Amino acid sequence: MFMTTDFPEHLAATTRDLLFPPLTPTGGTSRTESALRAADAGWRALLYDAEHTLASSLHSMDTLARSFCHLDDALAADLGRHL
Repeated sequence: MFMTTDFPEHLAATTRDLLFPPLTPTGGTSRTESALRAADAGWRALLYDAEHTLASSLHSMDTLARSFCHLDDALAADLGRHL
């Protein structure tokens, strides 16, 4: 696909979550550049959130595994005393 003047509108038709700010009268950043920067920031935020969630889940799983190990040790000690 080649670049056209309405490329942001074509992209918006395929990706509804992107917002395309209008061109500024002073010749600021183009809508395409702004949209791509926003999309990049959005993906980075999603990846950061996913990484944070994964790290939290792994920490919770580690804590749970340690609790099971302590419980197993306690049960083994009790069983050893009764045998």
